[in-house]
Amino acid sequence: MTLRTTTLVFVRHGETALNKAGQLRGRADPPLTETGDLQARAVAPDLAAASFVAIYTSPRIRARATAERIATASSLRVEVDPRLDDVDYGKWSGLTREQVRDENPTLYAEWLSRPELVRFPGGETIAEILFRVADLVSALRVRHEGARVVLVTHDAIIRLWLCSVLGAPLASMHKVRIDLTSVSTFEYTGDAATVANLNDTRHLDKARVRTGIVAG
Repeated sequence: MTLRTTTLVFVRHGETALNKAGQLRGRADPPLTETGDLQARAVAPDLAAASFVAIYTSPRIRARATAERIATASSLRVEVDPRLDDVDYGKWSGLTREQVRDENPTLYAEWLSRPELVRFPGGETIAEILFRVADLVSALRVRHEGARVVLVTHDAIIRLWLCSVLGAPLASMHKVRIDLTSVSTFEYTGDAATVANLNDTRHLDKARVRTGIVAG
């Protein structure tokens, strides 16, 4: 029996005001900035040309707006799935990394070195995040076997999933760069998972809408 490859294309959302300010977004719900919308418009044609069959998105406004730009270019309907939601940072949402470090240095140091042990104050754990993402990926591999699917989500989600696929220590997520509206592709053939590309932002170079913002 010939195994068919299922391709999941993870796209980070476009820029928001909280990105510009270096604040953790999490479950906060800022809209795209004008630049963020331009970034979403820039990534849409390249994805549309790749002939994918479905678009799933985080429920956050910034992700949904990015997904809608992609959908418009592809004549597909966006499906919202809470399993793609951003990390629930709880009380850390809206703070800068410097503020988090100053207010809770011990927990912040643990987040950098052993994130699997952390529960964000009033938020969720890494295990809970990976469980929901793995649940979605498993479902999509069955539902869209042999096809290409776009998932619009958040940088921490993509970085954590990359570590999971590679079997890398979860602290490695802090060494991975996932830019705004970047494209990262995972291919699944049978039980084998492959990272086909990571943090592809060529569309931003063509459209000249880079901001220099990396993560948050």
